[in-house]
Amino acid sequence: MLASGQSQPDGITVDATNVYWTNYHTGTVTKVPIGGGLPVELANGQSFPRGIAVDATNVYWVNASGGFDGIMKVPIGGGSVTRLATGQFQPNGIAVDATNVYWTDYSAAGTVTKVPIGGGMATQLATGQGNPNRLAVDATNVYWTTTLGNSVMKTPIVGSGTATQIAGGQSYAAAIAVDATNVYWTTLIAGAVMKAPIGGGTPIQLAAGPTQAHAMAVDATNVYWTAAGGGTVMKVPIGGGASTTLASGQGGPDGIVVDGTSVYWTNPDDGTVMKAPK
Repeated sequence: MLASGQSQPDGITVDATNVYWTNYHTGTVTKVPIGGGLPVELANGQSFPRGIAVDATNVYWVNASGGFDGIMKVPIGGGSVTRLATGQFQPNGIAVDATNVYWTDYSAAGTVTKVPIGGGMATQLATGQGNPNRLAVDATNVYWTTTLGNSVMKTPIVGSGTATQIAGGQSYAAAIAVDATNVYWTTLIAGAVMKAPIGGGTPIQLAAGPTQAHAMAVDATNVYWTAAGGGTVMKVPIGGGASTTLASGQGGPDGIVVDGTSVYWTNPDDGTVMKAPK
Protein backbone atom coordinates (compact mmCIF):
# COMPACT_ATOMS: atom_id res chain seq x y z
CA MET A 1 0.00 0.00 0.00
CA LEU A 2 1.29 3.43 -0.97
CA ALA A 3 -1.43 5.54 0.65
CA SER A 4 -4.55 5.13 2.78
CA GLY A 5 -7.20 7.50 4.06
CA GLN A 6 -7.85 8.92 0.62
CA SER A 7 -11.35 10.03 -0.41
CA GLN A 8 -12.46 8.12 -3.50
CA PRO A 9 -9.10 8.01 -5.28
CA ASP A 10 -9.83 7.71 -8.99
CA GLY A 11 -7.39 8.41 -11.84
CA ILE A 12 -3.75 7.43 -11.40
CA THR A 13 -0.50 7.96 -13.29
CA VAL A 14 3.22 7.48 -12.66
CA ASP A 15 6.61 8.83 -13.70
CA ALA A 16 10.12 7.79 -12.71
CA THR A 17 9.80 9.31 -9.24
CA ASN A 18 6.21 9.55 -8.06
CA VAL A 19 2.70 8.16 -8.32
CA TYR A 20 -0.02 10.77 -8.82
CA TRP A 21 -3.78 10.44 -8.35
CA THR A 22 -7.00 12.38 -8.08
CA ASN A 23 -9.32 12.25 -5.08
CA TYR A 24 -12.78 12.60 -6.55
CA HIS A 25 -14.67 13.38 -3.36
CA THR A 26 -12.34 15.88 -1.68
CA GLY A 27 -11.21 17.58 -4.90
CA THR A 28 -7.50 17.05 -4.43
CA VAL A 29 -4.56 15.95 -6.58
CA THR A 30 -1.88 14.08 -4.64
CA LYS A 31 1.48 12.41 -5.17
CA VAL A 32 3.65 9.96 -3.27
CA PRO A 33 7.16 8.57 -4.04
CA ILE A 34 7.01 5.30 -5.96
CA GLY A 35 9.04 3.70 -3.19
CA GLY A 36 6.61 4.89 -0.52
CA GLY A 37 6.56 7.86 1.79
CA LEU A 38 4.37 10.74 2.86
CA PRO A 39 1.66 11.80 0.34
CA VAL A 40 1.93 15.41 -0.83
CA GLU A 41 -1.08 17.43 -1.95
CA LEU A 42 -0.44 19.26 -5.23
CA ALA A 43 -3.87 20.84 -5.65
CA ASN A 44 -7.06 21.21 -3.64
CA GLY A 45 -10.45 22.81 -4.10
CA GLN A 46 -10.93 21.04 -7.41
CA SER A 47 -14.37 20.10 -8.71
CA PHE A 48 -14.55 16.29 -8.85
CA PRO A 49 -11.15 15.62 -10.44
CA ARG A 50 -11.03 12.34 -12.35
CA GLY A 51 -8.69 11.42 -15.21
CA ILE A 52 -5.03 12.33 -14.76
CA ALA A 53 -1.85 12.41 -16.88
CA VAL A 54 1.75 13.48 -16.36
CA ASP A 55 4.74 14.61 -18.40
CA ALA A 56 8.22 15.74 -17.41
CA THR A 57 6.96 19.09 -16.11
CA ASN A 58 3.31 19.01 -15.09
CA VAL A 59 0.42 16.93 -13.86
CA TYR A 60 -2.82 17.34 -15.85
CA TRP A 61 -6.36 16.37 -14.87
CA VAL A 62 -10.02 16.92 -15.69
CA ASN A 63 -12.54 18.52 -13.35
CA ALA A 64 -15.76 16.66 -14.02
CA SER A 65 -18.48 18.66 -12.22
CA GLY A 66 -21.04 20.60 -14.24
CA GLY A 67 -20.47 24.34 -14.20
CA PHE A 68 -16.89 24.08 -12.94
CA ASP A 69 -15.46 21.77 -15.56
CA GLY A 70 -12.02 22.39 -16.88
CA ILE A 71 -8.70 20.96 -17.95
CA MET A 72 -6.13 21.73 -15.31
CA LYS A 73 -2.39 21.47 -14.69
CA VAL A 74 0.07 21.96 -11.86
CA PRO A 75 3.89 21.59 -11.77
CA ILE A 76 4.98 18.13 -10.60
CA GLY A 77 7.01 19.80 -7.86
CA GLY A 78 4.04 21.87 -6.70
CA GLY A 79 2.95 25.42 -7.42
CA SER A 80 0.07 27.33 -8.93
CA VAL A 81 -2.78 25.51 -10.64
CA THR A 82 -3.48 26.61 -14.23
CA ARG A 83 -6.71 26.13 -16.15
CA LEU A 84 -6.04 25.15 -19.76
CA ALA A 85 -9.64 24.94 -20.97
CA THR A 86 -13.12 25.77 -19.70
CA GLY A 87 -16.67 25.12 -20.81
CA GLN A 88 -16.34 21.35 -20.79
CA PHE A 89 -19.59 19.81 -19.60
CA GLN A 90 -18.38 16.41 -18.42
CA PRO A 91 -14.70 15.79 -19.25
CA ASN A 92 -13.54 12.29 -18.45
CA GLY A 93 -10.53 10.62 -20.07
CA ILE A 94 -7.27 12.53 -20.51
CA ALA A 95 -3.90 11.96 -22.20
CA VAL A 96 -0.84 14.07 -22.95
CA ASP A 97 1.97 14.07 -25.48
CA ALA A 98 4.87 16.46 -26.09
CA THR A 99 2.57 19.11 -27.56
CA ASN A 100 -1.02 18.79 -26.42
CA VAL A 101 -3.42 17.61 -23.77
CA TYR A 102 -6.35 15.53 -25.08
CA TRP A 103 -9.65 14.73 -23.38
CA THR A 104 -13.13 13.35 -23.90
CA ASP A 105 -16.43 15.00 -22.99
CA TYR A 106 -18.76 12.27 -21.78
CA SER A 107 -21.86 14.45 -22.12
CA ALA A 108 -24.36 14.55 -24.99
CA ALA A 109 -21.93 16.82 -26.85
CA GLY A 110 -19.68 13.78 -27.24
CA THR A 111 -16.50 15.63 -28.12
CA VAL A 112 -12.81 14.76 -28.24
CA THR A 113 -10.67 17.88 -27.83
CA LYS A 114 -7.06 19.00 -27.54
CA VAL A 115 -5.30 22.09 -26.21
CA PRO A 116 -1.58 23.02 -26.22
CA ILE A 117 0.16 22.04 -22.99
CA GLY A 118 1.32 25.62 -22.59
CA GLY A 119 -2.20 26.98 -23.05
CA GLY A 120 -4.03 28.39 -26.03
CA MET A 121 -7.05 27.68 -28.16
CA ALA A 122 -8.77 24.33 -27.76
CA THR A 123 -9.49 22.33 -30.93
CA GLN A 124 -12.27 19.78 -31.29
CA LEU A 125 -11.02 16.63 -33.00
CA ALA A 126 -14.35 14.79 -33.04
CA THR A 127 -17.97 15.61 -32.18
CA GLY A 128 -21.22 13.70 -31.85
CA GLN A 129 -19.61 10.65 -30.25
CA GLY A 130 -21.80 8.43 -28.08
CA ASN A 131 -20.55 9.25 -24.58
CA PRO A 132 -16.80 9.09 -25.29
CA ASN A 133 -15.14 7.61 -22.24
CA ARG A 134 -11.40 6.96 -21.81
CA LEU A 135 -8.78 7.80 -24.43
CA ALA A 136 -5.19 7.06 -25.44
CA VAL A 137 -2.77 8.73 -27.81
CA ASP A 138 0.24 7.78 -29.92
CA ALA A 139 2.37 9.75 -32.37
CA THR A 140 -0.35 9.73 -35.02
CA ASN A 141 -3.83 9.29 -33.57
CA VAL A 142 -6.11 9.74 -30.60
CA TYR A 143 -8.14 6.65 -29.68
CA TRP A 144 -11.24 6.49 -27.51
CA THR A 145 -14.14 4.31 -26.43
CA THR A 146 -17.82 5.20 -26.53
CA THR A 147 -20.10 3.62 -23.95
CA LEU A 148 -23.32 4.66 -25.70
CA GLY A 149 -21.98 4.08 -29.20
CA ASN A 150 -20.47 0.74 -28.14
CA SER A 151 -17.45 1.42 -30.32
CA VAL A 152 -13.72 2.07 -30.39
CA MET A 153 -12.72 5.07 -32.47
CA LYS A 154 -9.68 7.01 -33.66
CA THR A 155 -8.87 10.29 -35.35
CA PRO A 156 -5.57 11.95 -36.35
CA ILE A 157 -4.03 14.21 -33.73
CA VAL A 158 -3.57 16.86 -36.42
CA GLY A 159 -7.34 17.28 -36.47
CA SER A 160 -8.70 16.16 -39.82
CA GLY A 161 -12.21 16.08 -38.39
CA THR A 162 -12.72 12.49 -39.55
CA ALA A 163 -13.30 9.79 -36.94
CA THR A 164 -12.73 6.16 -37.94
CA GLN A 165 -14.28 3.17 -36.23
CA ILE A 166 -11.83 0.47 -35.18
CA ALA A 167 -14.47 -1.79 -33.63
CA GLY A 168 -18.24 -1.69 -33.21
CA GLY A 169 -20.71 -3.75 -31.25
CA GLN A 170 -18.68 -3.48 -28.04
CA SER A 171 -21.10 -3.43 -25.12
CA TYR A 172 -20.23 -0.44 -22.94
CA ALA A 173 -16.67 -0.04 -24.22
CA ALA A 174 -14.75 1.52 -21.35
CA ALA A 175 -10.99 1.56 -20.75
CA ILE A 176 -8.49 1.86 -23.60
CA ALA A 177 -4.74 1.58 -24.19
CA VAL A 178 -2.51 1.50 -27.26
CA ASP A 179 0.93 0.25 -28.28
CA ALA A 180 2.77 0.30 -31.60
CA THR A 181 0.60 -2.46 -33.07
CA ASN A 182 -2.78 -2.73 -31.38
CA VAL A 183 -5.52 -0.92 -29.55
CA TYR A 184 -6.77 -2.62 -26.38
CA TRP A 185 -10.04 -1.99 -24.57
CA THR A 186 -12.43 -3.39 -22.00
CA THR A 187 -16.18 -3.85 -22.06
CA LEU A 188 -17.61 -2.71 -18.77
CA ILE A 189 -20.47 -5.14 -18.16
CA ALA A 190 -18.96 -8.36 -19.52
CA GLY A 191 -15.49 -7.49 -18.30
CA ALA A 192 -13.99 -8.58 -21.61
CA VAL A 193 -10.48 -7.49 -22.61
CA MET A 194 -10.23 -6.95 -26.35
CA LYS A 195 -7.67 -5.93 -28.94
CA ALA A 196 -7.60 -4.99 -32.62
CA PRO A 197 -4.89 -3.71 -34.99
CA ILE A 198 -4.54 0.08 -34.91
CA GLY A 199 -5.14 0.09 -38.66
CA GLY A 200 -8.37 -1.87 -38.26
CA GLY A 201 -9.21 -5.55 -38.31
CA THR A 202 -11.17 -8.22 -36.51
CA PRO A 203 -11.29 -7.72 -32.73
CA ILE A 204 -9.80 -10.51 -30.62
CA GLN A 205 -10.89 -11.30 -27.08
CA LEU A 206 -7.93 -11.75 -24.74
CA ALA A 207 -9.84 -12.33 -21.51
CA ALA A 208 -13.32 -12.17 -19.98
CA GLY A 209 -14.57 -11.33 -16.48
CA PRO A 210 -14.90 -10.31 -13.76
CA THR A 211 -17.38 -7.55 -14.52
CA GLN A 212 -16.95 -3.78 -14.28
CA ALA A 213 -13.58 -3.63 -16.01
CA HIS A 214 -12.88 0.03 -15.33
CA ALA A 215 -9.32 0.86 -16.38
CA MET A 216 -6.37 -0.68 -18.18
CA ALA A 217 -2.69 -0.29 -19.02
CA VAL A 218 -0.31 -2.07 -21.37
CA ASP A 219 3.42 -2.74 -21.60
CA ALA A 220 5.53 -4.78 -24.00
CA THR A 221 4.32 -8.07 -22.54
CA ASN A 222 0.90 -7.80 -20.90
CA VAL A 223 -2.39 -5.99 -20.66
CA TYR A 224 -3.38 -5.03 -17.11
CA TRP A 225 -6.84 -4.08 -15.91
CA THR A 226 -8.97 -3.48 -12.84
CA ALA A 227 -12.22 -5.39 -12.36
CA ALA A 228 -14.31 -3.66 -9.73
CA GLY A 229 -16.99 -6.34 -9.95
CA GLY A 230 -14.57 -8.94 -8.63
CA GLY A 231 -12.34 -6.66 -6.60
CA THR A 232 -9.38 -7.85 -8.64
CA VAL A 233 -6.39 -6.57 -10.58
CA MET A 234 -5.58 -8.77 -13.56
CA LYS A 235 -3.13 -9.24 -16.41
CA VAL A 236 -3.09 -11.24 -19.65
CA PRO A 237 -0.35 -11.59 -22.30
CA ILE A 238 -0.81 -9.20 -25.23
CA GLY A 239 -0.53 -12.18 -27.57
CA GLY A 240 -3.22 -14.11 -25.69
CA GLY A 241 -3.11 -16.81 -23.02
CA ALA A 242 -4.16 -17.41 -19.46
CA SER A 243 -5.11 -14.48 -17.25
CA THR A 244 -3.31 -13.93 -13.95
CA THR A 245 -4.75 -12.34 -10.82
CA LEU A 246 -2.27 -9.86 -9.36
CA ALA A 247 -4.46 -8.79 -6.45
CA SER A 248 -7.84 -9.77 -5.05
CA GLY A 249 -10.14 -8.50 -2.32
CA GLN A 250 -9.63 -4.91 -3.42
CA GLY A 251 -12.03 -2.06 -2.66
CA GLY A 252 -13.64 -1.46 -6.04
CA PRO A 253 -10.35 -1.03 -7.95
CA ASP A 254 -10.52 1.67 -10.60
CA GLY A 255 -7.54 3.55 -12.10
CA ILE A 256 -4.43 1.57 -13.06
CA VAL A 257 -0.96 2.34 -14.39
CA VAL A 258 2.30 0.43 -14.79
CA ASP A 259 6.01 1.20 -14.97
CA GLY A 260 9.01 -1.04 -15.55
CA THR A 261 8.57 -3.13 -12.40
CA SER A 262 5.22 -2.46 -10.74
CA VAL A 263 1.51 -2.00 -11.21
CA TYR A 264 -0.33 0.75 -9.32
CA TRP A 265 -4.06 1.21 -8.81
CA THR A 266 -6.67 3.12 -6.85
CA ASN A 267 -9.36 1.64 -4.59
CA PRO A 268 -12.18 4.21 -4.30
CA ASP A 269 -14.23 2.06 -1.92
CA ASP A 270 -11.62 1.88 0.83
CA GLY A 271 -9.58 4.98 0.01
CA THR A 272 -6.28 3.28 -0.74
CA VAL A 273 -3.62 3.60 -3.41
CA MET A 274 -1.86 0.31 -4.03
CA LYS A 275 1.30 -1.12 -5.61
CA ALA A 276 2.30 -4.67 -6.53
CA PRO A 277 5.01 -6.34 -8.65
CA LYS A 278 4.01 -6.86 -12.26
